[in-house]
Amino acid sequence: MCSIRNIKPDPQILIAFVSAISTSTGYYFGSSQGSSKKDDIIADASNKPIVNAADTVNVK
Repeated sequence: MCSIRNIKPDPQILIAFVSAISTSTGYYFGSSQGSSKKDDIIADASNKPIVNAADTVNVK
């Protein structure tokens, strides 16, 4: 908008705009990546056998 009207933008407005854009894209891609990792973890956990308490090793 500032380039259309040929006015100098306020630096604080530019910082706020870049911050808002980077936060929203970071949330979107971070949320998607976390969701896919969660699905992989759940799939891996459902394929593993259940470990009995007698099968565990105590290290001191």
